[in-house]
Amino acid sequence: MSSGWIFFILAVSGSLIGLYGMFKKAGIEPWKALVPFYNTWCMVAKMPLKKYWFFLQFIPIVGQFITIWICIRFVEHFGRFSLLHHTAAVFLPFLYSLSWIF
Repeated sequence: MSSGWIFFILAVSGSLIGLYGMFKKAGIEPWKALVPFYNTWCMVAKMPLKKYWFFLQFIPIVGQFITIWICIRFVEHFGRFSLLHHTAAVFLPFLYSLSWIF
């Protein structure tokens, strides 16, 4: 297995474990963080966002940016408004989300 695949598996695993911890702190059942798309639905439902934002993430190309925006809003939900928090949530989600466990 190439080192790229190993990094990918570690990054995805770290993001899911961290999201599990974030859901727990948000008062959402943590297992929901492990279900693709349903986890985003739960994030949108927890925050004061309109439900159509969930569906907008399925638009090609634009949807990727909307998903990133939803993740940033979820971080803001916890009172983390600094540029450092936003940057880490976008560019290092696997490390940033793991920091929520500890």
